[in-house]
Amino acid sequence: MAPTGLTVGEVDNLELGVSWWPPQGSDIVFVGLAGGGMKRQYFDLQGGFSFVAAMRARGHGCLLVDHPGVGDSDRPSDGYLLSPRLLAEAHHRALGALRGSLPELAAARTVGVGHSMGALISLIQQAGHGSHAALVLLGFGFDGLPQYLPPAARALLNDRAALEAASVELARGLFREPYPIVSQGGNGGLYAGSNAEPGALEAIRNVSTHLLPLPAFMSMYPHHWDALAARVKVPVLIALGDKDLVKAPDNVDQLFSGSPGAEVLVLPETGHSQFVFASRAELFAKIDQWVEQI
Repeated sequence: MAPTGLTVGEVDNLELGVSWWPPQGSDIVFVGLAGGGMKRQYFDLQGGFSFVAAMRARGHGCLLVDHPGVGDSDRPSDGYLLSPRLLAEAHHRALGALRGSLPELAAARTVGVGHSMGALISLIQQAGHGSHAALVLLGFGFDGLPQYLPPAARALLNDRAALEAASVELARGLFREPYPIVSQGGNGGLYAGSNAEPGALEAIRNVSTHLLPLPAFMSMYPHHWDALAARVKVPVLIALGDKDLVKAPDNVDQLFSGSPGAEVLVLPETGHSQFVFASRAELFAKIDQWVEQI
């Protein structure tokens, strides 16, 4: 567990669940934040899909962290208190605490790796705190998913301040429970039908959990977070599938105008959860090559 020092609801010192593998011959540690409805073990999927195993085989370290309210992390009774910005602050503080207690982490360069909603939190964290030496954003775009927003939210898309102010109320209307359960089954953009590898469904189900309603809801806002990208001062790699739920940005250099280099990788025959598709070999090799270059 990693302390954050944050008081959230009745929790005086919010602590986050972590898994840690120190680097072996590399100075890189990947810090993984899972997407909505997933525990930190999403990055260590069993059945041959593990990001952790692939990076450890290349000598890199991995640190996986559960979001507040998810997995082994503390769960305030009011899940609507857990906003995207609070999650980003919690992860920044937890990383600082772990750097103070893990010498191998303190000596390493960390690369933030977020998937879907976790990519959004990684972006917010980097823009606000500069926590990492680089960012890898998986299954993340800036167009959001406005087609899934209720009419009341769509009516506020041209007034970002009003939309953010109303976000808790809007999320309560969409998610009636503070920690809703949403099925991770089916095909759709997550599995892209028969293209996913055998065993993918079971692997995903084994790491599935409830959603955090406010971050999940706000992840659907189109272009709400664009301004944060310009505040990122480190290299950025965005990787998506060609059958993803979201689409790759075509103006990545403009979005990440403060970055020394931003790239987009589109993986063939791949859905939203890239690790369970055959293209993961290409993805893992690209990430390894990319971090060596930076």
